Amino acid sequence: MKTYNNKVSSNSIISFESAIFKQSLDISRANFWCKLTFWNSEIENTIPKEIGLYCTDDIEKVSVLEPKKEAYKKIRESYRIIKNEFTKEGNAIDSLDFFNYEMIAYKEEKRRDIEREEKRRDIEKKLSEFFIWLRFTNDRFLIWLNKISNDNGTNWFRGICFTLIITLIFYLIFLLTISGELMFSTSKLALKSTLKHFVEFLNVSKWDIKPFGIDSYDYGYVVLFIGRLFIAYGYYQTIQAFRKYGKK
Repeated sequence: MKTYNNKVSSNSIISFESAIFKQSLDISRANFWCKLTFWNSEIENTIPKEIGLYCTDDIEKVSVLEPKKEAYKKIRESYRIIKNEFTKEGNAIDSLDFFNYEMIAYKEEKRRDIEREEKRRDIEKKLSEFFIWLRFTNDRFLIWLNKISNDNGTNWFRGICFTLIITLIFYLIFLLTISGELMFSTSKLALKSTLKHFVEFLNVSKWDIKPFGIDSYDYGYVVLFIGRLFIAYGYYQTIQAFRKYGKK
């Protein structure tokens, strides 16, 4: 359902005499170039409960819309039009009533601005706190990683152990991703093949590997990639520890 702006001739008279508006009204976009009368009319709800009806001309979208500043602006403009009509008639009392309604709608309009600004600031604050937490967590993680990988650059043996352990962890995870195509065996040949591919896993320069003759392992490749990042880090930490050890 769509609503449209109306146009009337200048010699027309439109009367809302004794009209009772249950949920305010919206005449903000009406082109009333004529005589209007609102004598004895009443507004039961200065700010309507169904505020969504004032957000759009498309009635089907009302239920999915939240109250917006535009809705209150339309209501305020409607009260201003009525106030001006009473002012033209010299009806100061009713004019003041609708001036009061206009100010109530304006207050709601500004409140929405304040709420929107507070919401924006709240989001910015939460994002700032998140990035501070993320940086703090990252720093702590790097400190912890540096400690266990080479004891802060002082223990090359720990660097070697870290590299082998991290390789074993990711190698086992990698094997789990291709376990559906493997057959468990404790034979000497199976153990040799497992050890061979473990060494291949350690070789970060070789990516075209076919463990146990398998050349397609989508999820396994992701594990291989992440694992080799940590393995390369282990190599780096071992070399760093050797350098510091040599300087001593």
